[in-house]
Amino acid sequence: MTTNQSAINFVKKDKTVLKLQARRIYIIQSASMFILAAYILVLILTFSYSTFLSYQNRVTEKNIANEIKDIEKLSPIEAKYILLKQKTEAAYNTTKSMYRYQDLMQALFQLIPSDLLIDGFSVDENNNVIFTAKTSNPNTIDNFIGKVKQYNTVQTDNKLVKALINSVSIDHTGVYTLNITMYVEFKQTS
Repeated sequence: MTTNQSAINFVKKDKTVLKLQARRIYIIQSASMFILAAYILVLILTFSYSTFLSYQNRVTEKNIANEIKDIEKLSPIEAKYILLKQKTEAAYNTTKSMYRYQDLMQALFQLIPSDLLIDGFSVDENNNVIFTAKTSNPNTIDNFIGKVKQYNTVQTDNKLVKALINSVSIDHTGVYTLNITMYVEFKQTS
């Protein structure tokens, strides 16, 4: 048999096409495997991160619970501290108000004549002094009113803002009873 050299070899061409197809399939399969591996890696990383966050959440909740227990242990101490602070402030304010009212009463007793007897008095937080006074001498009442009128002209740190005689009564023995409200501004002592 004789071989024709000029004949076209279709087998070689088919082999080349098959090699190219095999190479494409190999590249596609390799890329698919790489993408699949990357996808699995992303899934593993996502699951790991979710597990890590869950662990961190449990640790944080445990720390919060411990802090709440610590705060609950300290709450009686805080309550005692607040109570002591309030008592200290009250004692300080009482001491301060005693001095303040002492100044106020000294200012008022300068106005009251010696024969006008104070029966009882009260002082509110606005420096209003409400008191009852008695005298058997009507001139004492005039003397008191005169001192009240003159008080703001005297050079002192105090200023009489208001003086009201709310009521005057006389009983069967001739004793006058006066109900008086006064307000004096005075120099604050620190």
